[in-house]
Amino acid sequence: MHTQDEQGHGLSDKTRRDKKPRIRPSRIHGTTFGDGFHKYWLDWTEHYMKIGVDDHTVLTLNTPSNGFWNEGGFGGNNIWAHGAHNAPFDKPFYLILNVAVGGDFFWDGYVNHPYPKPWHHDDPNQMMEFWNARNKWLPTWHGEDVAMKIRSVKMQQY
Repeated sequence: MHTQDEQGHGLSDKTRRDKKPRIRPSRIHGTTFGDGFHKYWLDWTEHYMKIGVDDHTVLTLNTPSNGFWNEGGFGGNNIWAHGAHNAPFDKPFYLILNVAVGGDFFWDGYVNHPYPKPWHHDDPNQMMEFWNARNKWLPTWHGEDVAMKIRSVKMQQY
């Protein structure tokens, strides 16, 4: 989950590394995400957000009692001070479907078999390290067979 403030600064990164769900991101119930279509879901209330795949809850994020601004350890003035208790998640958000590579979701030392992640979070040249390791990861992409295939998208507001 990626969130930003009004200036476009990423907010989820401040707390995410310490609170990662302990799942193997490429597998749920012994199958890969590419073995078939799956139902990805988000249950979002003022008290919590639950994210899941099929019938499996992957992550539960309870609204912190001191709010997300304080929980994130952001400095300066709380830009959400006039929002609801669960700000910034008290406003509408966009649904973005994409496939991404790189980034900082996976912790340092993470092994996406058979090779470890080729960069570290504090490395100023993460993109270059990723690209330089392409001889390891590119063969796993299987050319044109690698794609995000979507059968349907449904959104409901309760």
